[in-house]
Amino acid sequence: MYSKVTLPGRRLHESLLYHGRNVLCGLRRERPLQLTGDRAFVSFTFDDFPASALEHGGGILERYGARGTFYCSGKFLQSEHPSMVTSRHLQAAVARGHEVGCHSFSHLDCAGAHPAAMEQDLARNATILSRVLPSTSSSLDHFAYPYGKVTPTARRVVAQRFCTGRGIYRGINQGRADAALLKANPLYGPDAVYRKAVALIRAVACEGGWLIFFTHDVSDQPSSFGARAVALEHVVRTAHEAGCLLLPVGEVAKALGLPRRDAYA
Repeated sequence: MYSKVTLPGRRLHESLLYHGRNVLCGLRRERPLQLTGDRAFVSFTFDDFPASALEHGGGILERYGARGTFYCSGKFLQSEHPSMVTSRHLQAAVARGHEVGCHSFSHLDCAGAHPAAMEQDLARNATILSRVLPSTSSSLDHFAYPYGKVTPTARRVVAQRFCTGRGIYRGINQGRADAALLKANPLYGPDAVYRKAVALIRAVACEGGWLIFFTHDVSDQPSSFGARAVALEHVVRTAHEAGCLLLPVGEVAKALGLPRRDAYA
């Protein structure tokens, strides 16, 4: 359900928008974060929260004593598609020590949304997740931009509402970073993507910082936006053997002293 067709002209247009927004968002840090080189954190995150992300991805992490962050859009809880998340999956994720984050209610394109509409959508998602998970407020603290689309205005909304906002601009969060737009790296696609992931792990293990990965579904035959189970396990094992601290986004934020927001509590 994640496959899509992108025409060459549209791909170029989207690439120009992506890089333009990247430049604009880099001009100012909404939630300044200073990372030192004495610790190497690695976080594994899953967007949209397909059921297989927990069933397979979560299981892989658990085998190495790690936990992940699962960003959920409330509208998917209402989907009848068998591959998508249910309330039972959310509850199981938290019971197993994983973290549930916000991905907006409607899987909103934050770059094209008015701030008021964005806030309304985020509040709706928080209400739904809090009903499913009444014993935890983790869904109120951490956010991932749907489609990775972000503008300076959208980032300001996220900075006011959440402890962290995770994007899709690649690299390692090192030195001066922005907690409202954390860098993250894909774990889906050709073998070169996974080789790059291993290289990033080696770099963060040597230099320190915070390395974040993201994917969607996890299986032996994933969607075009999902991770192959064997490849994901290789990346997780590499990070574990390199001595990195494998933690959900919220636990890294806490270790770095970032204050919670709880804006919708």
